[in-house]
Amino acid sequence: MTTDWRVTAASGSEAFDAFLYWPDNVEWSTQLLRLFSYSTLGAADFSEVEFVARSLPVGDEQAWHVGFGGLAQRLDERASTAFAGGHVASALAASARACIYYRLAATFLSMRGETEVPFIEDSRRCFRAVLDLDEQIQSETVEIPYGDQTLPAYLVAAVGRSEPGPGVIVLGGIDAFAEEMYFKIGRALVRQGFTVLLPDGPGQGESRRRRIPARYDYEVAISALVTYLSERPEVDSRRIALIGSSMGGYFAARGAAFEHRLCATVIWGAYYGIDATRPPTVRDGAPSLLEQAMAMFAVSDLQELAAAVEHFNLEGVAQRITSPILILHGGSDVQVPLAHAQRLFEEVLHADKQLIVYPPGQPGCTHCQLDSPLTAHFDILSWLDTFSGSPQLQKERQ
Repeated sequence: MTTDWRVTAASGSEAFDAFLYWPDNVEWSTQLLRLFSYSTLGAADFSEVEFVARSLPVGDEQAWHVGFGGLAQRLDERASTAFAGGHVASALAASARACIYYRLAATFLSMRGETEVPFIEDSRRCFRAVLDLDEQIQSETVEIPYGDQTLPAYLVAAVGRSEPGPGVIVLGGIDAFAEEMYFKIGRALVRQGFTVLLPDGPGQGESRRRRIPARYDYEVAISALVTYLSERPEVDSRRIALIGSSMGGYFAARGAAFEHRLCATVIWGAYYGIDATRPPTVRDGAPSLLEQAMAMFAVSDLQELAAAVEHFNLEGVAQRITSPILILHGGSDVQVPLAHAQRLFEEVLHADKQLIVYPPGQPGCTHCQLDSPLTAHFDILSWLDTFSGSPQLQKERQ
């Protein structure tokens, strides 16, 4: 099946050209924008977040940790009180916000490579409460066979599925946790009729804590995930898609190139590769990419990292992609240059490809559309329906 593709060109400006809460600190502003984005997705509240942010000494990571951790604890306590009183909807809403606040309170510690990060277990506990309290979903905590180890994951679907339907694997980036990817897009996918697999892949989240390192050939892990999902009775093995966000865009591209059981792949923020020969660049005192990569690959110095990422790039990979692929990128992305997306798109040789660039100054222009996640949802969900045949799309076609 061949589809039309479109390119929405950026304006040519290299400026950030997006909301900056702290104009002199892009990294902190980006992490705060990440928090604000969950307000749109029902897992944060803008005023709660802004109330903490206004009191923070910019650049003081401990103050960030304490401020948002304290907010999470207050919501956590409210959730417990609500549940004890039989107020399930209130407990669910408070638990969702507590989950995200705990998670993002720890973001700089996680980025700096700490594996035993305070608040992360609290975040997971609140996430499990969200799954348990939501009567519209069914979920399992699962372990995916991966060599002689297992990868932790959540499997989530809508209640009442009676026959096999489409499935999708959702992968985050270098500092992602499976729990937050549920709120980022997993819940929207469940509502769209997908069975959603949310793993902590090699080098991510709980897998990183277990010392399961990242790898350049991430298709090995993706094949394990596809195998698991294809064997689930509620999933049609012919309709399994993959979404990779941020560095997950690299993982997804590898999967699309080598795992031919995938029916479609979404690169939500392209990432072409890591060059460990370049000196680390530090912006606003934040952890550098190479610092984060060292934690992800479980190495202790740049020499070991250089060996680990020698082949961590998409050279000669995109040409092997044969299934439909959608690439989304922000025109003001300061984490990953737009050139990564353009190069990947050009190197995919078949016609079933689409590149969407959200221009600077317009909704979606930031890294992985942190400023406007629903803009990305609209494009991702509409496009996936075309290839996976969700129940909603099938109903419309009748």
